[in-house]
Amino acid sequence: MSAVLHNAVLAVDDADTSDAEETASDDNVSLPRRRTTADHDTNATYLERLYAMLEECTPSVATWTRGGTAFIVLDPRALELSYLPQYFKSAKFDSFCRLLNSYRFQKVKVDTTAFEFSHPEFVRGLGRNVGTIGRRRRVRKLHSRAIEVMTDSEVCSTIVDVISFVHTMRAELDETKAIVQSMLAQDSRDK
Repeated sequence: MSAVLHNAVLAVDDADTSDAEETASDDNVSLPRRRTTADHDTNATYLERLYAMLEECTPSVATWTRGGTAFIVLDPRALELSYLPQYFKSAKFDSFCRLLNSYRFQKVKVDTTAFEFSHPEFVRGLGRNVGTIGRRRRVRKLHSRAIEVMTDSEVCSTIVDVISFVHTMRAELDETKAIVQSMLAQDSRDK
């Protein structure tokens, strides 16, 4: 029973220690950001700063694609040296790529040094939409030690919480399915 419960209990880890300054809550609460010498809004979200960086970036380093639905980093080294330190805590291109991945950006290697990144909601001219892009959350298991030191009543309480959570998730899933069905029905009527 303890092993089953151990595998069932999960914790959401919203913080990513490598990108701590980019983590913001979903309540639009501004977290302290590191100060930069440039005149950039240090309280802006990660994606707002990315958007601003792309608007100011030299086209030979990084630029929007012709349609504005993606951006291309043509010179990752120059981006590391000139732009990333101005806008973000981490100035490494690999960290930049990892964080974009956590926001579900698609990365395509264009050639040996150029990379294209795209996200359906991250579009040139629609900077106000970046707030709709959510960051992927990591889920990790609790240490087995935590289960071993729980009393029987705590284990029972945890099971009740897990069951309640499952019921809530099922209700939300049913609601989402209903919305999708409604949208599909509306779409078929519009055609």
